[in-house]
Amino acid sequence: MGPGARGLIPSKTFPPHEETATTIDADGPAREPEGTRAAAGLAPPATGPDVPHAREGAFWLYRLVTAICLGGPLAASLVIPPPSAAGAEPSGLLGLPCCLFKELTGLPCPFCGLTRSFVSLGHGRIEDAFKYHLLGPFLFAGFFLGLVHTLLRRSPPGPSSPQGRVSSFLARHGLHLFLLSLLAAWVVKLAFLPARYW
Repeated sequence: MGPGARGLIPSKTFPPHEETATTIDADGPAREPEGTRAAAGLAPPATGPDVPHAREGAFWLYRLVTAICLGGPLAASLVIPPPSAAGAEPSGLLGLPCCLFKELTGLPCPFCGLTRSFVSLGHGRIEDAFKYHLLGPFLFAGFFLGLVHTLLRRSPPGPSSPQGRVSSFLARHGLHLFLLSLLAAWVVKLAFLPARYW
């Protein structure tokens, strides 16, 4: 292409770059100018009175679910009849064994006895509750305290508050602590408790 042909190619023009300024209020955070997010195809930011209401509704739903999960076993321990005698075997559901591990090995699994421990506590049989499962009374107390705390709490704890730090610790290490305690209680049960409490 010769140098004279360059004048035949139309030059492409670009629209001037529009800079968007950010508005800063003296009493609030920085705000984008109106129409900026809409021009970029973004949804408007979540502001207004609906956001606190949504958070409050989610917190009340969390309280309801937590209260059901904690209060259900406690209520069941009061309704279910206690074992007729110390060491009585629980009845299976639809003729099926309560614990397949125990049915196959003759030994209780780490969870065996928790239900009977809760039921014994619900009827005031503290000694039997410990013998059925060493963790039963501690879990029962934890469920009760957690239920009371859930019913009395009116707002979620902040991350820097003592409750928030405890919740964060339990979220990270609670499962590990529970499994280690469950294993320790199982070993003690097999080693020291008579088979009628298995």
